[in-house]
Amino acid sequence: MARLAERLGCATMSLYRHVASKDDLLVFMMDAAPGAPPVIDVAVHGWRGGLERWARELRAFYYRHPWSLQITHNRPPLEPGQLAWLDCCLRTMAGTRLSPHEKLAVCFLLLQYIRGEAQLNLSMSPTKEHPDWNGREMQAWYGRTLARLIDAERFPALAELSASGAFEPGDDEAGQSAEFDFGLSRILDGVEMVVRR
Repeated sequence: MARLAERLGCATMSLYRHVASKDDLLVFMMDAAPGAPPVIDVAVHGWRGGLERWARELRAFYYRHPWSLQITHNRPPLEPGQLAWLDCCLRTMAGTRLSPHEKLAVCFLLLQYIRGEAQLNLSMSPTKEHPDWNGREMQAWYGRTLARLIDAERFPALAELSASGAFEPGDDEAGQSAEFDFGLSRILDGVEMVVRR
């Protein structure tokens, strides 16, 4: 709160006229930061195309605001901004024969996948120990470290991946997007099977 007050050019105690605690401030931040969810025309893109767009836009939010991944709540979303995103996801599946519980399960599955992917990739960003490293250098360090630590007898599948060069750095953004798209497509393939059933 003191750092925020300093950035705003006000006294720390004056912030408490607007928010009761840091926890309340974090709730307001998570409510406002994502902005409005995308407007999805299901008639044009279908439910699958709509969910793909929803997922990519939510992922872009996490990459723009990595701090949001560090904020954890011990409850489901209650803030209007968060509820608007959840409602958008649910409405995208309105034309399917999925039950309300299945629609909610799809939204939460996508949310966990998107958050997890962003958290993992953003963890490969520069650190306090290596502030000048870019994503490629962090990935190269990770690959070298794994190669030293992996015992082929204990971790044969990881040893095979390491030997194949799978942990060597590639084109950061394109590689991350391709991996994200692969996983998103597999999730939606599974949802599509349920929709067709």
